[in-house]
Amino acid sequence: MEWHCTKDYSTAASIFSGGHHKHVGYFAAEVSQPQHHDNLILKLPECLDLKRACLFGLAGVAMHDVRRSELSLGERALVVGAGSVGLFTAQIARAAGAHVTICDLDSDRLAIAKSVGIQETVRIEGDETWKEIKASGPFHVVFEDSGAPVLDKIVGSTWNQGLITRRGRIIVIAGRFDVNFNFNAGQSHEAALLHASHFDRSDLEEVCRLVVEGVLQVDPLIKDVIPLADAASVYERLRDDPGSLLGTILDWSNHP
Repeated sequence: MEWHCTKDYSTAASIFSGGHHKHVGYFAAEVSQPQHHDNLILKLPECLDLKRACLFGLAGVAMHDVRRSELSLGERALVVGAGSVGLFTAQIARAAGAHVTICDLDSDRLAIAKSVGIQETVRIEGDETWKEIKASGPFHVVFEDSGAPVLDKIVGSTWNQGLITRRGRIIVIAGRFDVNFNFNAGQSHEAALLHASHFDRSDLEEVCRLVVEGVLQVDPLIKDVIPLADAASVYERLRDDPGSLLGTILDWSNHP
């Protein structure tokens, strides 16, 4: 996914554009309705470092997901997957008042989670790890941000064996086609499986506010700032070593 943070030279204002229709709809919003929920062009405050705004799209997805879950103060939340969306999800869930556990295969990403204040981190090292995660629950909300086939761990493989509370909510984020889990296990929890898609203007506005206020941290998630001339190297890493990438920004500032 790609979003742009750039300058509108007619007003000398910095803006973020999150148009996403086939990922080519940038700046195509209806100007007569600047506050419409589908208008994803956001004027940025002058105090904001534009590098942070480059990740607003990912943070917007996380904001939308947490709001979709209706997470409330004091609930326990599990985030599966500590990629950019997962790390933002964990921070926003914590800001909403939840006790947050995040798990991943990558210890470096979990170290970032600790650095931004997430209460519990767990490195996945096999089936035994899921027993440790279960001991930290049960969870009112689980955000499945990894795209891995782990719903059987979350819902359980049989009656009353999952990680969630009665009527727990599972937010399935990462793109996928088929989703498989034991229906009877889900029934035992009366679990809710929720879909969420992209973000809207109000999500972006809340992300911007929390970043400016210092509640939502972006800098620890920025791993590489790459001149546009070297963009090919990023796509080579995406092909050959995707795990080495996290928050990657293409810098257009010196591009003619």
